[in-house]
Amino acid sequence: MQNTLFTRPNFSFLDPKKFNDPIALKTSWRPQSNNGVKMRNMRLRTVSENRVEFEMTLLALVGPTLFMLVTIALVAGMLTIGAPIGSLPFNILAFLALACFTAGAAMIRNDLVPRQFDKDKGYFWLGDVDTAFEDGKLTGDGCHLQDIHAVQLIQGSLRYDFNYEVNLVLKNGRRINLIGHMNRAALYEDSQELARFLRVPMWDATITGRERI
Repeated sequence: MQNTLFTRPNFSFLDPKKFNDPIALKTSWRPQSNNGVKMRNMRLRTVSENRVEFEMTLLALVGPTLFMLVTIALVAGMLTIGAPIGSLPFNILAFLALACFTAGAAMIRNDLVPRQFDKDKGYFWLGDVDTAFEDGKLTGDGCHLQDIHAVQLIQGSLRYDFNYEVNLVLKNGRRINLIGHMNRAALYEDSQELARFLRVPMWDATITGRERI
């Protein structure tokens, strides 16, 4: 049997006609983001009956912690070998340490940004309220809740065959990427709960191996 764990998937998705919705035919069913190898980094939390949000989980710290440990090891290596500043060994280790630190910090920054849905305000937005709104108007990334047509769960990686992503599908067919990781069961549950909160359909187009176009 061919091992497809680290092979590029062919994205033979379920036929969108099965959803019996013209917006399903209008929107895209290919992944928007390349989430890489991620465990369950975010989960949906109910704040109140009129507000839910995706928040970071402890598993989100695993990847950044590894990058930070590698950064520390590389810095320790720089000090141990005693290479003069500007030498080739020093520059190589310094570059690798900076790259690892940047990657770890970027992962934390991305996963720390909440994705919030508030019926009282009537908006979905990324980030904190103080930075997303000005004088009651949305100035950051987000949209009106009334513009959300469906919640889309799809195979979600450009490189790996075992990642998934959740997107908001707007009434004009445009999509907004929410989250993505390896745990399909958790994403399915979160997508269902979000769809119930928004009172919109949830379109599950993950590949089962049985239903393909």
